[in-house]
Amino acid sequence: MKFPRIILTLVLICFGAVGFADSQTKSKAKNSDQKLVEVKANVMVLNTANQFVNDIKAEDLKVFEDGIEQKITYFSKTLPVLNLGIVVDNSGSMRNVLDEIISEGKTIIANLNQNDEAFVVRFVDSDKVEIFQDWTSDKAELKSALEFMYIEAG
Repeated sequence: MKFPRIILTLVLICFGAVGFADSQTKSKAKNSDQKLVEVKANVMVLNTANQFVNDIKAEDLKVFEDGIEQKITYFSKTLPVLNLGIVVDNSGSMRNVLDEIISEGKTIIANLNQNDEAFVVRFVDSDKVEIFQDWTSDKAELKSALEFMYIEAG
Protein backbone atom coordinates (compact mmCIF):
# COMPACT_ATOMS: atom_id res chain seq x y z
CA MET A 1 0.00 0.00 0.00
CA LYS A 2 1.46 3.35 -0.97
CA PHE A 3 0.48 6.63 0.57
CA PRO A 4 0.71 9.58 -1.81
CA ARG A 5 1.87 11.88 0.98
CA ILE A 6 3.97 10.98 3.95
CA ILE A 7 4.66 14.12 5.96
CA LEU A 8 7.00 14.60 8.86
CA THR A 9 9.63 12.40 10.17
CA LEU A 10 11.41 15.34 11.55
CA VAL A 11 10.74 18.00 8.97
CA LEU A 12 9.67 19.75 12.08
CA ILE A 13 12.86 21.54 12.89
CA CYS A 14 10.48 24.44 13.37
CA PHE A 15 7.68 22.27 14.69
CA GLY A 16 9.08 19.46 16.85
CA ALA A 17 8.24 15.80 16.70
CA VAL A 18 4.88 14.13 16.32
CA GLY A 19 3.16 10.85 16.14
CA PHE A 20 3.05 7.37 17.35
CA ALA A 21 6.11 5.27 18.15
CA ASP A 22 7.47 2.78 15.70
CA SER A 23 10.12 0.54 17.17
CA GLN A 24 12.32 -1.52 14.97
CA THR A 25 15.37 -3.66 15.34
CA LYS A 26 18.00 -3.84 12.63
CA SER A 27 21.15 -5.82 12.24
CA LYS A 28 24.29 -4.95 10.32
CA ALA A 29 27.25 -7.20 9.68
CA LYS A 30 30.67 -5.80 10.55
CA ASN A 31 33.72 -8.01 10.16
CA SER A 32 31.47 -11.11 10.38
CA ASP A 33 30.12 -10.00 13.81
CA GLN A 34 26.39 -9.30 14.10
CA LYS A 35 25.38 -6.26 16.13
CA LEU A 36 21.73 -5.65 16.98
CA VAL A 37 20.60 -2.09 17.40
CA GLU A 38 17.12 -0.98 18.41
CA VAL A 39 15.92 2.20 16.76
CA LYS A 40 12.77 4.02 17.81
CA ALA A 41 11.19 6.47 15.39
CA ASN A 42 8.14 8.67 15.74
CA VAL A 43 6.13 8.78 12.54
CA MET A 44 3.03 10.69 11.52
CA VAL A 45 1.31 9.67 8.29
CA LEU A 46 -1.27 11.87 6.56
CA ASN A 47 -3.36 11.08 3.51
CA THR A 48 -3.94 13.51 0.64
CA ALA A 49 -6.75 15.18 2.64
CA ASN A 50 -4.28 15.89 5.48
CA GLN A 51 -6.05 13.38 7.73
CA PHE A 52 -4.15 11.17 10.14
CA VAL A 53 -3.75 7.58 8.89
CA ASN A 54 -4.03 5.13 11.77
CA ASP A 55 -3.96 1.71 10.09
CA ILE A 56 -0.23 1.54 9.32
CA LYS A 57 1.47 -1.85 9.31
CA ALA A 58 5.17 -2.69 9.26
CA GLU A 59 4.81 -3.69 5.59
CA ASP A 60 3.75 -0.10 4.77
CA LEU A 61 7.05 1.34 6.02
CA LYS A 62 10.57 1.17 4.64
CA VAL A 63 13.69 2.13 6.56
CA PHE A 64 16.97 2.90 4.83
CA GLU A 65 20.47 3.32 6.22
CA ASP A 66 23.14 4.60 3.86
CA GLY A 67 20.81 3.80 0.94
CA ILE A 68 20.35 0.18 2.04
CA GLU A 69 16.89 -0.99 3.07
CA GLN A 70 16.84 -2.40 6.60
CA LYS A 71 14.50 -5.15 7.73
CA ILE A 72 11.92 -4.10 10.32
CA THR A 73 11.79 -6.94 12.82
CA TYR A 74 9.55 -5.31 15.40
CA PHE A 75 6.80 -2.74 14.93
CA SER A 76 4.54 -1.25 17.58
CA LYS A 77 1.88 1.42 17.43
CA THR A 78 1.43 3.39 20.61
CA LEU A 79 -0.05 6.75 21.29
CA PRO A 80 2.14 8.35 23.92
CA VAL A 81 1.40 11.71 25.42
CA LEU A 82 3.10 14.21 23.19
CA ASN A 83 4.65 17.48 24.31
CA LEU A 84 5.24 19.56 21.21
CA GLY A 85 6.83 22.93 20.63
CA ILE A 86 5.87 24.78 17.47
CA VAL A 87 8.59 27.34 16.84
CA VAL A 88 8.08 29.54 13.77
CA ASP A 89 10.65 31.76 12.08
CA ASN A 90 8.94 35.08 11.27
CA SER A 91 11.94 36.78 9.68
CA GLY A 92 11.85 38.25 6.18
CA SER A 93 13.38 35.14 4.64
CA MET A 94 10.15 33.25 5.44
CA ARG A 95 7.86 35.75 3.67
CA ASN A 96 6.99 33.42 0.76
CA VAL A 97 6.37 30.30 2.87
CA LEU A 98 4.82 31.54 6.11
CA ASP A 99 1.25 30.73 5.01
CA GLU A 100 2.28 27.16 4.15
CA ILE A 101 4.09 26.75 7.48
CA ILE A 102 1.03 28.00 9.36
CA SER A 103 -1.20 25.62 7.40
CA GLU A 104 1.06 22.65 8.20
CA GLY A 105 1.17 23.74 11.84
CA LYS A 106 -2.63 23.72 11.96
CA THR A 107 -2.64 20.23 10.47
CA ILE A 108 -0.27 19.04 13.17
CA ILE A 109 -2.43 20.65 15.86
CA ALA A 110 -5.61 19.10 14.41
CA ASN A 111 -4.01 15.66 14.77
CA LEU A 112 -2.97 16.04 18.40
CA ASN A 113 -4.62 13.66 20.85
CA GLN A 114 -6.72 14.90 23.74
CA ASN A 115 -3.90 14.58 26.32
CA ASP A 116 -1.17 16.04 24.10
CA GLU A 117 0.14 19.51 24.89
CA ALA A 118 1.91 22.09 22.77
CA PHE A 119 3.21 25.63 22.82
CA VAL A 120 3.73 28.19 20.05
CA VAL A 121 6.78 30.46 19.82
CA ARG A 122 7.44 33.16 17.24
CA PHE A 123 10.94 34.45 16.56
CA VAL A 124 12.52 36.99 14.25
CA ASP A 125 16.10 36.80 15.55
CA SER A 126 17.90 35.98 18.80
CA ASP A 127 16.80 39.32 20.27
CA LYS A 128 13.12 38.88 19.38
CA VAL A 129 11.58 35.64 20.66
CA GLU A 130 7.94 35.66 21.79
CA ILE A 131 5.76 32.99 23.37
CA PHE A 132 2.48 33.28 21.48
CA GLN A 133 0.85 30.39 23.37
CA ASP A 134 2.12 28.68 26.52
CA TRP A 135 1.61 24.93 27.13
CA THR A 136 -1.98 23.89 26.44
CA SER A 137 -4.03 21.04 25.04
CA ASP A 138 -6.62 23.49 23.69
CA LYS A 139 -6.41 23.16 19.91
CA ALA A 140 -8.36 26.38 19.28
CA GLU A 141 -5.86 28.41 21.32
CA LEU A 142 -2.91 26.82 19.52
CA LYS A 143 -4.42 27.46 16.07
CA SER A 144 -5.26 31.02 17.05
CA ALA A 145 -1.64 31.63 18.05
CA LEU A 146 -0.52 30.47 14.59
CA GLU A 147 -3.01 32.77 12.89
CA PHE A 148 -1.37 35.80 14.52
CA MET A 149 2.06 35.08 12.98
CA TYR A 150 3.43 37.86 10.80
CA ILE A 151 6.68 38.62 8.99
CA GLU A 152 8.94 41.21 10.54
CA ALA A 153 12.23 42.63 9.26
CA GLY A 154 13.83 42.24 5.87
